[in-house]
Amino acid sequence: MSRPCSAPRPWSQDVGGTFIPGVVSLGEHLRTIYCFHQALDLLGRQGVTYEVIKDRSNNYVNAIQRYSWENSPEQRELMLSYPDEELELQSF
Repeated sequence: MSRPCSAPRPWSQDVGGTFIPGVVSLGEHLRTIYCFHQALDLLGRQGVTYEVIKDRSNNYVNAIQRYSWENSPEQRELMLSYPDEELELQSF
């Protein structure tokens, strides 16, 4: 069963880094933004579709908390082996 995805939230430093806003600001032909876990309305772009991949059980999100990515062998294995059925694509 699909859970509703909230509308994109304004980008801020407390929910993300600085790389994506720069890329988005340079993309003149940007039509789709893919996000994991939550959608962020980056720079108020109009006419952009948001594709959000939600972690249904939050097991992945809880295992790799915000700002704790270390690219460890364990984290990479979790990312590569995470079950597809735990992920849900939501568009808006």
